[in-house]
Amino acid sequence: SRAAVVAAALFAYCAWMVYALDRESRANKVAIVFNVVFAIWAAAASFWYGTPDRATALFLYRAFSWAWCVFPPLILHFTLRVTGFAVFDGPRGPLFVAALYLPSLVLAILLPYGLLAEPVFLGGYWMMAVRRNPLYFAFVVHYFTLIAVSVALAFNRSARASDARAAKRYSLLGWSYLVAGALGFVTD
Repeated sequence: SRAAVVAAALFAYCAWMVYALDRESRANKVAIVFNVVFAIWAAAASFWYGTPDRATALFLYRAFSWAWCVFPPLILHFTLRVTGFAVFDGPRGPLFVAALYLPSLVLAILLPYGLLAEPVFLGGYWMMAVRRNPLYFAFVVHYFTLIAVSVALAFNRSARASDARAAKRYSLLGWSYLVAGALGFVTD
């Protein structure tokens, strides 16, 4: 749980740094929200990992499960912004944003009681347990599809970048999503 506290502090610091750099940039606005959500999730994790009883762990998992649903669209939203896709511009921009986040809202409402089961105490902390049902399948498809699209967009932009520095930045973004997405899914 100490690692989760450190992670929460780092995400909060990153949010502040992005805000301090350029709070008007649309990509930075998404990055700020992204880091704040991760900070909230990590702070909550420090409590559910260390709580002495199952009921509190389940309560905390349920209370903060919305964050798992919001990570993928935030990542895709940020990727679309930094790679220069103009899907948010024009009269259909708000409709695209709604379409991007609506599945997350639905999942965030359904996940706490439709997916989460009693946590299991393993390795010294409470590990989330899930019911393997259609909601689980929908969550997995949502999570992996949006992360995979983000990874593909970042690597595609890396391959088509006009200079080596931009290519490295987009490649780093793609690898970051790939590693974080896989590790995030298998660890909680």
